[in-house]
Amino acid sequence: MAFPKASILWVNYNSMNFINIVTDSLKEIANLDYPNYEVIVVDNGSTDGSFAVIRELAERNNFKLIRLNKNLGFTGGNNAGFRARDKDSKYVVLINNDAIPFQNSLEELVELMENEEDVGGAQGIILDFNGLIDRAGMMMDEVLASHPLFRGRSPIGINKPLAITYPSGAFAVYRVKAVLDVWHGKEKLFFDFGFGYFDDNVLGLQLWNHGWKCKFYPVISGKHRQSTSFGKAGPLRAYLSLRNALLLGSMVNSRYKGLIPAFALRDSMPRAFRPISRAISDFLRLRPLLEDYRLDLYKAPVIRLSLEDLIKLMGLRRKFTAEIGRKLSTLLQNTEVTETNLRIGGNLVS
Repeated sequence: MAFPKASILWVNYNSMNFINIVTDSLKEIANLDYPNYEVIVVDNGSTDGSFAVIRELAERNNFKLIRLNKNLGFTGGNNAGFRARDKDSKYVVLINNDAIPFQNSLEELVELMENEEDVGGAQGIILDFNGLIDRAGMMMDEVLASHPLFRGRSPIGINKPLAITYPSGAFAVYRVKAVLDVWHGKEKLFFDFGFGYFDDNVLGLQLWNHGWKCKFYPVISGKHRQSTSFGKAGPLRAYLSLRNALLLGSMVNSRYKGLIPAFALRDSMPRAFRPISRAISDFLRLRPLLEDYRLDLYKAPVIRLSLEDLIKLMGLRRKFTAEIGRKLSTLLQNTEVTETNLRIGGNLVS
C-alpha cells in the first residue's frame, strides 16, 4: 500500500490530574508504525501547568504546536488543528489526550479506508484500561441517544466490519475530501460553537447526508480512559449535553422529534438548575444559525424505537440502554447485516 499523508489532531486542556495518560498518549503517537504522518498538538489555553509538559514532548518529537488564548473546547481545538494540517493530507485522525493508540492501528485503519473510497469516517476497537471494549462504533436512536457498540465485552471474536451512525472522536479517522464536502469547502470539522457533545455525532450524520459512509472495522486500535475532559456529571457537561441535544433535535427529522427535548431535559434535570436554564437560553440564541442545516436522520444507520421502547427509555434509561446495547451487539455479530435493514426484536436499524 502507498501511504497517504495523515494529520493527527490532539487537543489538550488542563490535564495535570491525568498527566501520565496524556504523556503516554503523545509517546505512543510518536511511535506509530506509519511512515507518512504529522501530529498537530493544540492546547486550549491550559492554566494548570500541563502545557509545559506537553510542549516539551511536542518539541522533542517535532510535532506542530498551537496554543490558543482560551478554551475553545473539543470542537474549536480540533478545528484549529484541522486548519493547520498539511494540505496534502488525505486523512485527519482525531485522538483524545486520554486515548493511547496502538502501534499498528493507523496503518490498518488507513489501509481499510483506502479499499473503500465511499467511507468518510471510521474507527476500530477502542479498549478501556481493563482490556474490555470502551467504544467500537456508535449507534444513535430516534431520540438521539447514543449507544456504544460492544461496550464492556471482550474484543475476542469481534471480526466483522459494520456500518455505524458515527465513529467516536476518542480515536477516529476521517477522509479530508469527505469533511470538505460536508462543509462545502470550509476549513473545519465541527460547528465552532459546539464546544463538546456536538461534534462526532453531528459530523457522522452530516457524512451520511452527503453520501459518505461511517464504518467500524474490527481492528484493536487503542485504549481510552473515559470522561476525563468534562468529568462524569458536572455542570458544564449538563449544560452542553442539554443545549446541544436541543440544537441537534432542531436539525433532524426524527419521527419523535417532539419528544427529543423531553428526553434531553430528563437527563439533565438531576444535575443543576442553572446549567439547564443557560442551556435553554443559548439554544434559543443559537438555533437561528442552524436554519440552513437540515439532517435526514434516516440516511444513517439508526435504532428505530417502538412506543414501548420509548416508555422504557423514559423510565429506566440506563437499564434499557444496556439492554439495547447487548441485543444490538449480539445481533450484529451473528447476522449478515445490510446497511439499511436490521431488526432487534421490535426495533429496526436502518
